[in-house]
Amino acid sequence: MPNEYKNNQVLTEAFKSGYLNAANSLSMLVNEKVLYHSCYQATHFVDSFNMSSIYPSEAGKRESRMLITTEVFGDVFGKSYLILSQNDFAVLTRNINQSKDLKVNFRHEFLKEVDNILSAAVITKLSNKLKMKMYGDIPMWIGPVQSDVGKIINSDFLDRASEVYVNSIVFTFDKTPSVKPLFIWIMDSKVAVHAAEPNLIQ
Repeated sequence: MPNEYKNNQVLTEAFKSGYLNAANSLSMLVNEKVLYHSCYQATHFVDSFNMSSIYPSEAGKRESRMLITTEVFGDVFGKSYLILSQNDFAVLTRNINQSKDLKVNFRHEFLKEVDNILSAAVITKLSNKLKMKMYGDIPMWIGPVQSDVGKIINSDFLDRASEVYVNSIVFTFDKTPSVKPLFIWIMDSKVAVHAAEPNLIQ
């Protein structure tokens, strides 16, 4: 497992700034103090990691998770993965009414907007601090996933990059400690190369 950029201070600080921005945005959205806790960062070959390494406490769990993704494009390719437990989903959408139109799910749309706000908050800080052009695409509601999310990530990146940089956190809510959304960022490893040696990649 290549980890030469694991301790890259510039990249670490960029993500910290982005996550703080996201936590503050989420706090305003849910009217509750939200913090974040780093749980993993490293570089990996695409086919050499799974969820047990990114978030060990999830290993072996069979409960389906709700997955929302946002693709990052520009100077570097990447993707964010917002993963919600059934409890996270229920609590975050408890005040959202169901639509009478079966084709529209207000709860899904609300969470896509949440993901959009969180991803944009991180992208803004990463782009500014790393001086790279980065843009977020429209969030995609993947829905309940039973399989290892690591396999989904592998599939997403297999044809795009041989090596990736992984950075993940868990959000915690002051008034509802049972809610702990997992937020995973996977970027082409050239973002780590650029952070370490900005003149190497233009």
